[in-house]
Amino acid sequence: MKPGDFLANVARFWDRVDRTQPECWVWTGETNRFGYGRFEFRYNGTRTRILAHRLSLILIGQRLTDTDVVRHTCDNPPCVNPEHLLVGTQADNIRDAIERGRHNGTGLALGRAPTWPPRPCRGCGVTVTEGHHQYCPSCKSEAARESQRRYKAKREAL
Repeated sequence: MKPGDFLANVARFWDRVDRTQPECWVWTGETNRFGYGRFEFRYNGTRTRILAHRLSLILIGQRLTDTDVVRHTCDNPPCVNPEHLLVGTQADNIRDAIERGRHNGTGLALGRAPTWPPRPCRGCGVTVTEGHHQYCPSCKSEAARESQRRYKAKREAL
């Protein structure tokens, strides 16, 4: 990427930020359905979309991995003010949402799996109560061995 390309992208980014308010710097460009800003970074004939608040942190020198979640301390999705952004995990983000009343704390967000009704094992008929499994542990092992035998026989026939 030529230095001019990078600077042109940075200039385009800041052109879409309203910094007239003293607190939140509001993204005025394209947003996703949740209200978070999206920016199309262009270089060498390719285009990459990135969330505006993530790019805001990158532009001030913050290193981000793909698994990092950028959290808003102001609870304002279009805000790109780096002082209002924190790097954390998805668990941190959910915890923030529950503490601030934006999430009721139910469902899979807290790691609770859905409850599945007990059912008989497809191999021996013993009741299976954990998760949505179709076999008990011993029958599952046997089913896996049988599947491997069928696969090997099919490969040898070819």
